[in-house]
Amino acid sequence: MKHVLLHPLFILFVTMSSLTATASEDGWFGFGLRTELDGFFWKPRLVSASIAVVAPGSPAANARLTVGDTVIEFEGIPVSGAKGDELKKLKAILDKPTAVDDTRRLKLKRANGEIYSVTLTATARPD
Repeated sequence: MKHVLLHPLFILFVTMSSLTATASEDGWFGFGLRTELDGFFWKPRLVSASIAVVAPGSPAANARLTVGDTVIEFEGIPVSGAKGDELKKLKAILDKPTAVDDTRRLKLKRANGEIYSVTLTATARPD
């Protein structure tokens, strides 16, 4: 069973905020992912993740991430086929609050086949 959706774990890139922190303390990367999952609830497998949205003027936009780019690795963890421990590691990274100057490393593939890597540095979320 395949599902294509904007997965809540990955939407955190766009909507990260803390109830106890002010906006200036929150880090922001400015992109969201579309994920394709396969399998059952207790044994999911991440088939793929691609860039779904890039906020103008964001660290993601400045690094030239493009809607449709496929994420190959996130923080050194292979994305395609991730399950079990890999999914737990990805979830732990995504659940951790992001502060200004936090970094995330991504390896991506453009529609034309070009593979590139970026290190994004979180900035304060614009008001």
